Amino acid sequence: MEAQGRVLLLTICAAGIGGTFQFGYNLSIINAPTLYVQEFTNETWRTRTGQPLPDHLVLLVWSLIVSLYPLGGLLGALLAGPLAVTLGRKKSLLVNNVFVLAAAALFGFSRRAGSFEMIMLGRLLVGISAGTEWAWGSPFLPVAPYSFHSLISFPGVLDLVMIYLKRLI
Repeated sequence: MEAQGRVLLLTICAAGIGGTFQFGYNLSIINAPTLYVQEFTNETWRTRTGQPLPDHLVLLVWSLIVSLYPLGGLLGALLAGPLAVTLGRKKSLLVNNVFVLAAAALFGFSRRAGSFEMIMLGRLLVGISAGTEWAWGSPFLPVAPYSFHSLISFPGVLDLVMIYLKRLI
């Protein structure tokens, strides 16, 4: 029984790092490159039109970039149930990686393509991924020993720890 508890605890930690840690990290990481992304947006607009984007519109675009992550999270949470029913949990987790990989590609090539819209779409996709991971975080509860229920319940202690752990990084 003790070995089973250790395996379950390691599984929960892996799920937390893959889901809720990712959620918390992406929620707060957007603050660091604020000026860089705003400058990139203005530079891209200037290249396209020959005129700089007015400050209030730069702020609007920035607000959209920030807001698309939680919107993606909502869409991902709504998508999680039907996806798990259709594909099963394991295949759904694998398919969910496509969202993160696509987002990483969009972020990585946005400068070369001269497109701040790619950053917007990437934020939406990474939000969808985090939303599905967050929704799938509690299926471990029925198989867990009773002593672990408070640790992994939604939103359990581990979820909160993983969300706040991202502040240390």
